[in-house]
Amino acid sequence: MKNKPSILQPLIAILCVTVIPTKGLGHGIVHERIDAATSAIESDPGNAELYARRANLWYVDESWDVSALDFARAIELGPASMKLRMGYARALRHAERFDEALAIYDACLQDEPESNVAQLGRARTLAGRGDRAEAARIYDKLAQDREHVGPEICTEHCAILAEMGDEHVDEAIRILDREMQRSGHVLPYQTLAVKLENQRGEYSAAASRLQVLIDLPGRDEFWLERQGNALLKAGRAEEAKDKFRSAMDAIRNLPPARRNTHAVRELSDQLNQMLSQNERVRP
Repeated sequence: MKNKPSILQPLIAILCVTVIPTKGLGHGIVHERIDAATSAIESDPGNAELYARRANLWYVDESWDVSALDFARAIELGPASMKLRMGYARALRHAERFDEALAIYDACLQDEPESNVAQLGRARTLAGRGDRAEAARIYDKLAQDREHVGPEICTEHCAILAEMGDEHVDEAIRILDREMQRSGHVLPYQTLAVKLENQRGEYSAAASRLQVLIDLPGRDEFWLERQGNALLKAGRAEEAKDKFRSAMDAIRNLPPARRNTHAVRELSDQLNQMLSQNERVRP
């Protein structure tokens, strides 16, 4: 039975353990390379490296079970390197075969107890299985090593805390605020903090955090729309109307090519609807 989608899923940034470079491959190119690897395997079926190469390509294709089969065959043919074993565990994790993945991560950690990559993979697997408290303890441990913890790991940790119940949301927000002060990185931490403030019904706090994002260099129209919605939920209708109007102004000031993208046209329609559907926010 598959787990329900969580707040964690859109925020996960995988620490890839690749066998061959695959960044930026298009769908068609991946399948061409899979076909080429399959032909090579037919010619040399005892070659572990070829199976590892195809396993990685299946992984990029998001064919997790098939990827796991090829990783298992590469490991069987040997030698079974740490990188290869963790690639296998990673494919199993994405296939939601969590118990199998955990067994491999545990074996890797017996060989290399200080491996942060294996610890992180184990935490992600536990979270996927629903063992969030144990996963959070691993994230706590990883957080002690500042050199290896980036925004993606911290936001995963905080998302897991939030999924553990409302009583953990305050802790998650404290961690996000602390990391913003420590690192100077604002966008990933503040974006999640906004989501969590909305989750716990603190809409004015969400609106204040959105202002921080609006003040950053970049595109304002999407943040302004979200800020208007937060203010509306907070009962601050006049301020919400101003933000929706500001978002429309920001859209009008975009170059035509950007203004005519699907996302911006959709946003413009939403703003027009918000400005017309309710007396409280009618222009």
